[in-house]
Amino acid sequence: MTTESMKPYPAYKDSGIEWIGEIPEGWDVVKLKHEFESLNHKRVPLSAEVRGEMVKNYDYYGASGIIDKVEDYLFDETLILIGEDGANLLSRSTSLAFLAHGQYWVNNHAHILRPKSGNINYFVHLLETIEYVPYITGSAQPKLTSEKLGNICIFVPPLSEQQSIATFLDNQTAKIDTIIENKQKQIELLKEERTAIINQAVTKGLNPDVPMRDSGIEWLGEIPEHWDLVPLKYLLLDGKNGIKIGPFGSSLKSDIITSTGFKVYGQENIINDDFSIGHRFLDENTFDKLNVYEIFENDILITMMGTTGKSKVVPANIKKGIMDSHLIRIRNNNNSNSHFISLLINDSNYIYSQLKKNSKGSIMEGLNSSIVKSLLIACPPLNEQKQILDYIQGQKNKFDYEKQISENQIILLKEYRTALISDAVTGKIDLRNQHEIPTPK
Repeated sequence: MTTESMKPYPAYKDSGIEWIGEIPEGWDVVKLKHEFESLNHKRVPLSAEVRGEMVKNYDYYGASGIIDKVEDYLFDETLILIGEDGANLLSRSTSLAFLAHGQYWVNNHAHILRPKSGNINYFVHLLETIEYVPYITGSAQPKLTSEKLGNICIFVPPLSEQQSIATFLDNQTAKIDTIIENKQKQIELLKEERTAIINQAVTKGLNPDVPMRDSGIEWLGEIPEHWDLVPLKYLLLDGKNGIKIGPFGSSLKSDIITSTGFKVYGQENIINDDFSIGHRFLDENTFDKLNVYEIFENDILITMMGTTGKSKVVPANIKKGIMDSHLIRIRNNNNSNSHFISLLINDSNYIYSQLKKNSKGSIMEGLNSSIVKSLLIACPPLNEQKQILDYIQGQKNKFDYEKQISENQIILLKEYRTALISDAVTGKIDLRNQHEIPTPK
């Protein structure tokens, strides 16, 4: 997917600006402030508290787009907004230059530009392609000042060419965006299918002909007749070895944390499925005092604060260390497979339902050992747990492969979209008599 097959202009001229280079004959390069009227003086910020008391009628814009609704409006025309401050100036994770339509309000975090002449759709495409980093001030809070913005040089083709470019780009980017949206829907469908397969396997087993029995639990339904339905505590080692919460936060104050030694594992290791990350360590003396919280291969760790209910099995050959206060560690007995239990906690709907119902707070704000021990588990025989794990892993591999293909295609489509816009608005391709090109698949 490239624009190389498209024709350039027949003749170019020196722009007189080193970093711009040549531009098509008939085009001009001017400072932005000469081509636009700034309406920043009409901006009015409204606090979240004030907005909270308003009737939600009109869009309220900030640096990265619509952030709320308010009861009145300041503008009633299509204008270009450009983020003035914030991390998006550097990350460009969302559009930096975009159109605001209809009736709306704008706060003091977005520049407001009205073209003095020309095609507004051409200009918004152009302004979105500009690399603003050289004009940004501040590091802790990046900012694009009105003065810096106004002195940026931009390309200005004749009006007829602006219109041709804008029509072409509006048409082509809409097609590309539709393809991207369809790819994203494919990924969501893959996730739904993956979830359905996992939940079918962990509640009904792999044999469709096996006799079933009523679990007696509405949200679980029937389970294979030969499976047990038991609280998780019966699948753990007896006593304190079966389940343990990490040390109180006071035991791990910052003044005892070192840069080397015995590692302190936290939620970041579970959420990222990576036991190598992290920079918190303990010296030998502190570790010896807290060694009852040491984690070992095949231990199951569960996040219990913030992002709760995520689980991972401790892999082999990790650096010796302990868990922190935001983790629960469980150790299973010989009747269960640690990876099977972790799979249930991570991916099964019936365990999630129990966690959501029993956890403190409205969105699972916290777990405790009593909640975890009381989780009802539909437990197959040990050999069947392994069969289910192998089957699900095979399905996960297939879904991950298909998902990766779609994600790679989305990346290429976005790169192509960016290149197409850039080449069009900077005159690298001649669109005066060309209105459509083959759309990438």
